[in-house]
Amino acid sequence: GDAHSQPQVSMLRPPGMAENVISLLHRNDQTELQTQGALMIAATCGQNEENRRVVVAAGAVDILVNLLTSTDPELLEASTKALANLLKPTQSQINKGSPLASTVRMGADRQSSSADDLNMSSINLNEGAGAKFCRAGGVEKLVELLKRGSQRVKEAAATALANVLTDSTGANRNKFLTAGVLEPITLLLKHGEPLAQEKATTVLINAMRDDESLAQMRSKKDLIFGLLVHQLTTGTPNGQELAAAAIWKACAMGLTANTRGAIPGLISLLKTGDQIAQTQAAGALRSTCVTDYDNKLEFNREGGVKALVDVIRARSGAAEQACAAIANSCASCPENQTAARHAGAVSTLVDLLKSHLRTGLPDESNLTLVKFVVVAIRNICVDNWELQEELYRCNGIPPLMDLLWSCAGVSTEVLELVISTLYHVSTLSENVQSAIRCAVRYSRGSLPMLLQDQGLQQGAREMLANVAKFVDRTDI
Repeated sequence: GDAHSQPQVSMLRPPGMAENVISLLHRNDQTELQTQGALMIAATCGQNEENRRVVVAAGAVDILVNLLTSTDPELLEASTKALANLLKPTQSQINKGSPLASTVRMGADRQSSSADDLNMSSINLNEGAGAKFCRAGGVEKLVELLKRGSQRVKEAAATALANVLTDSTGANRNKFLTAGVLEPITLLLKHGEPLAQEKATTVLINAMRDDESLAQMRSKKDLIFGLLVHQLTTGTPNGQELAAAAIWKACAMGLTANTRGAIPGLISLLKTGDQIAQTQAAGALRSTCVTDYDNKLEFNREGGVKALVDVIRARSGAAEQACAAIANSCASCPENQTAARHAGAVSTLVDLLKSHLRTGLPDESNLTLVKFVVVAIRNICVDNWELQEELYRCNGIPPLMDLLWSCAGVSTEVLELVISTLYHVSTLSENVQSAIRCAVRYSRGSLPMLLQDQGLQQGAREMLANVAKFVDRTDI
């Protein structure tokens, strides 16, 4: 039977219980008992970290790796699933996650790296299990199963490989380079059953971690990217979500430069997916629109600007990445700025900013979102009188000024972003300039004091000095 569908059996803590289960694996004379033992390990260790620790310590990994050469199809499937479950990461490692470098246009005047991370399930696994598995030749045996196994075995083998590749120490990842994993994984992604395709995509996500792995993947980058784009429209809902995540990571890590073909599928997922899928789609769109002007135009032609505004307006969990994506797509792109105006982006962003400032200064739970909202407002309104006027009409200056005073002496990064935004949204609109003047007159802050902040970069100081010109000397 399917080990993943088995009920979770009791803890394997009583002395000798794990050893008794493992002893079944040694019964070479009775494959039925070996299969039963492997299924019990798969069932008891699927969701139970303590059971995994006990079974690994009792020596199950080496035995199960040896069983990967079995000619009995049921034993082979059960052993592969048992190993896949033993190699799962712990919950604490999943919660910790792994940073993924991505980029957001922090301004029309400069580009900076974003400070946010993305959990991509690329995390350390149980090192004891992973090390034992690799020393026993497990990766090479899984590659063989990817080539000759049944669909169910291939699915389990891909799951185990995805878990092995979460090892950030590099030892297990080197096996990926030497064992020839990439070829059978791309074939599985192309021809496998839907669930097997999901597992193959996860392998690719977890493989995108270091220069050596990326160099190997670049040799097949067009094939891999094409298959991922195909998954966006033909995969299961989970497969589409994983494909978007893989595309986001591939773009952010520079695996491929030709990303335009992914845009229609990502926008479709943005419109139809759940919040997690929308987050992955928005993140991928954010990366495709960092600097490529033609990508920005394609994004707008496919209705991407409105789709992002709809996500932001819904206040979904994908709003953070949606704000970053709309910031990138509108940076130095008048066509997308116009689309943002028609979609009501400015008022939507201002409302979102106000809602997050009602409880005071942004904290760790919403600081990244607030930064992206501020950058999006700025990139939408820069050098555009109509949008600056729209910002004035929706009363967008007071919350920006509140954030300015709140961040002084607390967060230089946010302070500089707000200064840059106030400067860029006030260049053409006298109404905005007047609103800034009014906000200073009735505020608790002082522009001269901010100008004396030694932590400000020279560029921010110069922009703040220009903002101060809108204010009467008697007001400051």
